[in-house]
Amino acid sequence: MCEFTWIQCSQFFELAATLSYPNGLISLAFFFSSRRPGKQEECLLYIPQEILDGKTDNYEFPRNRIELVKVIGKGAFGEVLLAKALICGSKRHVAVKRLREHPPSEEREDFLSEIDILKKIGYHQNIVKLIGCCTLQEPNMMIMEYVPCGDLKQYLLDLRNQWQNLKKSVSDYSVFTSRSSAYIVPDTPDSPITLGSKMSATTECMNMSSIDSPRSDINTFDFEIEKVLDHKELQSFALQIAKGMEHLERIPITHRDLAARNILISSEKVLKISDFGLSRKGPYINNKTKKLPLRWMAIESIEDHFYDNKSDVWSFAVVLWEIATLGAFPYQKIPDSMMLYYLQNGKRLSRPEICTDELYNLMLRCWSRDKNIRPSFSELVDLLDVKARRVYVDFSQLNPTYVFPPISNSDRSAEVKFSTTIETAPKYLEFT
Repeated sequence: MCEFTWIQCSQFFELAATLSYPNGLISLAFFFSSRRPGKQEECLLYIPQEILDGKTDNYEFPRNRIELVKVIGKGAFGEVLLAKALICGSKRHVAVKRLREHPPSEEREDFLSEIDILKKIGYHQNIVKLIGCCTLQEPNMMIMEYVPCGDLKQYLLDLRNQWQNLKKSVSDYSVFTSRSSAYIVPDTPDSPITLGSKMSATTECMNMSSIDSPRSDINTFDFEIEKVLDHKELQSFALQIAKGMEHLERIPITHRDLAARNILISSEKVLKISDFGLSRKGPYINNKTKKLPLRWMAIESIEDHFYDNKSDVWSFAVVLWEIATLGAFPYQKIPDSMMLYYLQNGKRLSRPEICTDELYNLMLRCWSRDKNIRPSFSELVDLLDVKARRVYVDFSQLNPTYVFPPISNSDRSAEVKFSTTIETAPKYLEFT
């Protein structure tokens, strides 16, 4: 008996002739590459019986086609590894998120939920792509597109360092530590200057993947990326993020953890939204005790634990603020226990020095108490389109002694209870 069916494998379509044999099922597949029309590849693809039985789907990836290379990150969930995967006849670098063996049931459910969300998202160039998964046996694994050049937060901090080196004004700059009381925005300088040319440097990329946003302790340098302090590039970054979020809005999927640390950069400077561990389909009310990114959250999410695409719009404006401050830490002076009170009293992040009034007014609109006043991501894409020739950030007006707002050197700080009065400034918060 022979059955023909079309199934999708990564970026290829295959016409599979499924044949029954005493020792199982095999499929002799003919791959037609969408990248090279007319070129036909022939390879042998083993289809597990579990797929045909409905226990899993075509995202299930054979473990024997994955070669684990090295650990590049760790978290409470398990590990992130650099790996090589045999995909349609050739080996490709991938990032593998591996859940620890025998995890608590809730942890495994969250891991599988993230896989399910990524399946629903499908392909978009500004979102990290799910290639496959291994869920039939432990340890469960998620096979992701490998994005080699780190995250946007680190890129912005590197630009900040370039500014300091160029202007030689490091004397009054200090890193915002977990116990400091740094200012949100420094005083406005009196005399602007003009930069004669774009400031750039070529630096190497490091392997990076994101689940719980682990950082790599082992640097494997494969590519080089030029880091440019230029308003056009930063505006392009903002537009790319908006396009990725517009795709989620159409599905609709709520991200819930949009921040510069969760946006990865490819060697071609294509930005890709990552870390969908908190994401949900459609509007969502969170009734579980979870660690949450308080300083990026919309006011209704803090008050009522309610999330939708408009709460993601709020978070997006915080990302715009991160871009305009080259990676500063939001609400540096405000303790976690006072954040809700601060927002309820109409207070918002101050205008960054390089931010035009037009962009800051857009941020304020995104931070509106009334969700209906906030723009959609589709509208944000139109507003941020570089073809519109608007300038949203302008380095030419900076005084040579200007100091960017402080950063946080405790980005991975401990979790705290919402009701607890604290002096530290952790990124995540637990609601009870």
